[in-house]
Amino acid sequence: MTKLLIVDDEPIVQAGISVMINCNKLGITICGTASDGYEALDIISKEQPDIVIADIKMPRMDGMELARTCKERFGALPVFIILTSYEEFSLAREAISYQVSDYLVKLNLNEKMLESAIIKAAAMASSHKDRKEIIPGPDADVLLNKEKFYIRLLHNLFENDRQFFFQCRSLNLDIESCGAFATCYLSMSLSSSSPTNFDQQLRLYMNAAQMVKQILQKYIPCDMLTLDMEHLVMILFIPSDYEKESDKNFEDMLKSAMENISSMVYTYYKIRLLSSIGSPVTKLIELYKSYHHSRTTMPYASSEHPVILSSEILEIRESRNTFNIAIFKDAITLAYEQYDHQQLEKIFEEICNLLREYPSHYAQAMDAASNILYLSTSLLNNGESVINNIFSDSPYGYRSLYDCTKTSEIIEWMECLCKGLCDSFIAQQKEHKNYIVNNVKLYIKNNISKKLLLNEVAAVFGISPNYLSGLFPKYTSLGFNEYITLEKINHAKKYLRSEDCRIYEVSEKVGYGNQYYFSKVFKKIEGISPVEYRNKHQGISLLRQDRES
Repeated sequence: MTKLLIVDDEPIVQAGISVMINCNKLGITICGTASDGYEALDIISKEQPDIVIADIKMPRMDGMELARTCKERFGALPVFIILTSYEEFSLAREAISYQVSDYLVKLNLNEKMLESAIIKAAAMASSHKDRKEIIPGPDADVLLNKEKFYIRLLHNLFENDRQFFFQCRSLNLDIESCGAFATCYLSMSLSSSSPTNFDQQLRLYMNAAQMVKQILQKYIPCDMLTLDMEHLVMILFIPSDYEKESDKNFEDMLKSAMENISSMVYTYYKIRLLSSIGSPVTKLIELYKSYHHSRTTMPYASSEHPVILSSEILEIRESRNTFNIAIFKDAITLAYEQYDHQQLEKIFEEICNLLREYPSHYAQAMDAASNILYLSTSLLNNGESVINNIFSDSPYGYRSLYDCTKTSEIIEWMECLCKGLCDSFIAQQKEHKNYIVNNVKLYIKNNISKKLLLNEVAAVFGISPNYLSGLFPKYTSLGFNEYITLEKINHAKKYLRSEDCRIYEVSEKVGYGNQYYFSKVFKKIEGISPVEYRNKHQGISLLRQDRES
């Protein structure tokens, strides 16, 4: 059954919507009602509904703020249907950015309209479940995202090996069984006979991308990263027996596979596929080298030679054809991490000034803008929605970049992106910092039995240890380690009061491997030992029981 929550500050509206829904026909269970966003958040955390019908105007937290908060906290579910007493396009457009399925006017609402909206929302919720785009529970948004990991990997954005290996472990990536790694950079373009409707084109590109992945996986283990509608990166996990084969044999096999795939994609979808295969590297953390080579050699691919090997190109003119984002990586990461609009303005100004010096280098300008776009959509929280809002006046959204035919037009696009991001950073800076701290606290609570190290917790959130260490006391009045210690002791006190556990068992439950060290820390904070604390509170409990009896 699909679970549905109704949120409206008018009880009569709650009742009216409940009556209008034919639960048996639609397979719906109404799991609750709420009068504002804060009340709804508590119910959503506990009940995990698939669909929420929410009024756009409510006290304390309105429907739009509720949708935005749920998107950040829980991911793709629940799907929202927004109700309002008036029509306003700007609100509808904002609702779309939060992946709201429908925007309905109360005065026009009837059973048929509501039924249609619920069917649409249920289908959307079902597709999200099938794709496993979210992990239910309050800590869903603190889990690592593989796409973000790959973006960092391809652009060499990891601060150190420790951060890289911790994220590999969190994503359960099996890199030990691989002998080498490589990338294949792909570009897709529709033929002149293809449909002009944007939605139809998008569907064709998505289907073609899935075909590429499915066929290539028959030749070699791989994963796919979609950069935008027309560009993909296949990440190749080359088995350990690769070392037993010559480079030439492996490259010939891969080139032949990609040529077959290009032919099939054109036959089925009339999409021309060009690809460039980067040289293999023996360490996954060095995959950015293969990616850089594959992007650099892509201009040499053509309809006559749809698959290019970087090893085939004797001279790679990197300075003319590609933009090396690694030069700016530290500054970009820091600006996005801290929502620092001033730092961001300096970065964009420097990049745009470089591009103005060479107006004829269109390919380099496009490469620069594309890299900034990939990083923005992947590293920023809800990055794609934020950037789509910036370019909302364009029918193709941020993909209007690919309509630019001159370096000057690309620079204008980047300046528009910069202004929009800076405005967003100014609005979100304080909220974002508090959001990080709140989610770190939630992560600590849910992982209290583990040994929580600053570097590893920071890696989970994709931020630097120094930033987290400096940010924490501003919003908790406690240092990071001090907060963890206090939380562990508070959890230990609950176990000592409510459970018949031995001291070493309590110590393990709160992540202290050494019972004696745990007792020492406990006494330092509470003034008494864990044994004394347990005896004291068990005595109080017995006294209460005697009084009640």
